[in-house]
Amino acid sequence: MAEQQLKELISSLKDQGILDDYIDEVKSLQDENNPHLLKNLISPFFTRIEEIIAELTTNLSEADVNYSRVGHLCYRNKGSAASLGCARLANVAQELSDASAAQNKEECLMLLDNLKSEYYVVKPHLNRIAELERAIYENQQAGK
Repeated sequence: MAEQQLKELISSLKDQGILDDYIDEVKSLQDENNPHLLKNLISPFFTRIEEIIAELTTNLSEADVNYSRVGHLCYRNKGSAASLGCARLANVAQELSDASAAQNKEECLMLLDNLKSEYYVVKPHLNRIAELERAIYENQQAGK
């Protein structure tokens, strides 16, 4: 049951462009020696992204924006998002990086809002994926 729900959830998120095929690559690395890999990646991912968003918000609220720092943070955000297959989040991070390179504060602020929105879209889905992964593991352990 949980396996089918997980498969359908990931398929739906991929159809919506929220996730890409890289999530399957990450899942394929899970095995009996590392059954909680995805779950163990998700929690630090949330922490990293929230720290980056907070720093971007602070940086972009200043009169003299450090665009180099904004670009670096976007690069980190994109890498973190891509490492879990969070395609839309990674794409917005790239757009924000491009706006930072152009030193376009207005566009940066708009894209920061988009980045926050995409994060709040993907976060509950990743939490659900982690819950389903845990349920699958528990069911497998109970069946042994």
